[in-house]
Amino acid sequence: MFNILIPFCILATCPDKELKYKNFICPNTTSYKDAKPPQSFDCDEVIGIYLNILYPEDDEKNQKKRLREWLIDLGENKGNAVRLSNENLQDLPPYILRDFGGGFIRHYFSMHLKNSLAERLDLNHAICQAFDKSLFVESIFKMALDQLQDSEGRSRILKTSLEVSHEDIISAISSEKEKVLNDARGYFTSLTKEESSEEIYPLFHWDRRLSVLKKAIDKFTLQNPKAPFFIAFQEITPKALKDIKKIFENSDLQWISYNNMTGKETLPPYEEQVLGESQEYTSTIALSKDLKVEKIEIAELPTESDHRRKILGVRVKNVRNERVFNVFTTHTDYNIINNYYQKTAYKICSFVRSFLNDDFDSSQRFLVGGDFNSFTDQDGEDYIFQIQKELDGSRDFRESNFYAPYPIARSTFIGRNEDTFTAHMAIDGRIEPSALDHIFVGKNIDIIASSRDAIVYGSDGSLLDYYIDREQYLESLKNGITFSDHFANIIKFK
Repeated sequence: MFNILIPFCILATCPDKELKYKNFICPNTTSYKDAKPPQSFDCDEVIGIYLNILYPEDDEKNQKKRLREWLIDLGENKGNAVRLSNENLQDLPPYILRDFGGGFIRHYFSMHLKNSLAERLDLNHAICQAFDKSLFVESIFKMALDQLQDSEGRSRILKTSLEVSHEDIISAISSEKEKVLNDARGYFTSLTKEESSEEIYPLFHWDRRLSVLKKAIDKFTLQNPKAPFFIAFQEITPKALKDIKKIFENSDLQWISYNNMTGKETLPPYEEQVLGESQEYTSTIALSKDLKVEKIEIAELPTESDHRRKILGVRVKNVRNERVFNVFTTHTDYNIINNYYQKTAYKICSFVRSFLNDDFDSSQRFLVGGDFNSFTDQDGEDYIFQIQKELDGSRDFRESNFYAPYPIARSTFIGRNEDTFTAHMAIDGRIEPSALDHIFVGKNIDIIASSRDAIVYGSDGSLLDYYIDREQYLESLKNGITFSDHFANIIKFK
């Protein structure tokens, strides 16, 4: 076990021949321990778990693939295909449908290009043949517009996406042609990544990940079997919420969940009062029954992407000792433009101060955590430090005994293999440093221990322990076989 009090960032910035470290967001000091967090049995302790789950992509990707195949079938059968309605499109968020026409043109061209190359045509002839055949897209779109049943909702959005002029179709196909002519290798590499991202590998299927999640939460709460606990989820959709509630149905949890689009309580999957809310992220916290909920508020945060952003605050009382504390969870945007960090830090801190203002006794007993998308190459360090400073000198959750396997101690994100943001790994297994996910801790919270877990698992769905199954753990980590593309942050406190 490695156990020494040192400036944490010195370890993170040490030169390494195999992995170039970036600036790393870190506390000034931490007592880092390359070990499992110790088990305790103090009833006054509470366990807090923050986890971005990586929303279940299976249904969305399968539906997107079916929609593309429907268009191709429509063209091959001259308009004779099953008629689509809003019900057929319910798995797809509006933002995907808005861009679907342009994406289909690219797919249709690349499909014919590969077919032409399979006929052993040289590249130039294959490109020309693919170009000519791709002009049929215009006819396919017209047939699709005739076939779509509904004129409102998702059908209306898809229709608008397919109402592309002849000139725009020619321009889009010509653009694909030019890309191949200018850089054929780069084009096919990009195409391979695109196709790979459309598939969900069996190990990453949502049903498999759900069973892994249950095992992981059971493992985290065993750090103190007698302690109350809460789980603050990020990137959880209404469908994911329903599925996760089911695997915890015997755990007697309280669920607080608000839809980020509406700011209202999360509806069951595919029920909507506002178009798109059934695929929108929610702000969700689950709590054990011995944490009595006293106050709930939710507030809007800035956004620069297709997803609405919120911060959820919950005040609870630990019924075992009558101590009150405040939990906040958020998932801020990844598109860092228009002074996004500064605006978001201000909104977060204003909301937290306002929420705490009516209860002086608990005003310094808070945890603010989640996925902050704090990128070091875009001033993410200033963003984190600004929040920490404005929250009346709050602390980094790692400013105590911090337990984590050596390869992930300086990282909160790994990505997926086809993801352009995928982290690099050194030969010794260390993941590229990052601090996208964070927990800020109020001054009157006593941090007993904090930890991080990548939730690595094997081909049979069993959790892997770095200190027992090291070789298999590192192999799975290298292949990105983790519950989510983010790691769980856990804090044990009083």
